[in-house]
Amino acid sequence: MKKHRIHFMSFVSAVGVFAYTFLAGWFLFNGEGIFGRVNDFRGVAMILILLILSVVVVGLLMFGKPVMLYFDGKKQESVKLMLATLGWFALFGIIYMILLGISTIK
Repeated sequence: MKKHRIHFMSFVSAVGVFAYTFLAGWFLFNGEGIFGRVNDFRGVAMILILLILSVVVVGLLMFGKPVMLYFDGKKQESVKLMLATLGWFALFGIIYMILLGISTIK
C-alpha cells in the first residue's frame, strides 16, 4: 500500500471517529429533550446500548482495516495505518481542545 493511500485512509477513519463522537455526544446531551425524563432502568439501558454501539463503530473505524491488513500478512502496513489513524485523531482532539479553550475565554 502506498504511503499517500495510508495517509488518506487513516484521515478518513479519524474523521469518521471524530464525527461519530460528536454525534454520540450530541445525542447524550439532548437525550432528555428527545425522550423526556426517564427515571427507571430504561435510561441506563439506553446509555449501555449507546456504549456498546459506540465501541463497535469506533472499533471498526479505528481497527477494521488494520486488522484485515494484519491477517493478510501486511503487518508493517497494518501498524502504520493504525498509528496514522491514531495520530490524525489525536491531532483533531488537540485542535478541538484548543478551539474549545479559545471559545471559553472571556
